[in-house]
Amino acid sequence: MRQILQIKIKTNEQGSGLGLAIARQIATKHGGNIEVSSTLGIGTEFVFTFQCLEEYVEELNI
Repeated sequence: MRQILQIKIKTNEQGSGLGLAIARQIATKHGGNIEVSSTLGIGTEFVFTFQCLEEYVEELNI
């Protein structure tokens, strides 16, 4: 699988976690997946994976 987009966001804010639940529902409904990796005192990484049409990848020249 090719990676076509990577966005990194850093924040120290505390949240309710509701946004992640909504993001998971959206990802699942579109055939995607969310992976989580967390290290205490370092941070948490969320990886969102979606399938992409080959024609779209070719159009982006990636």
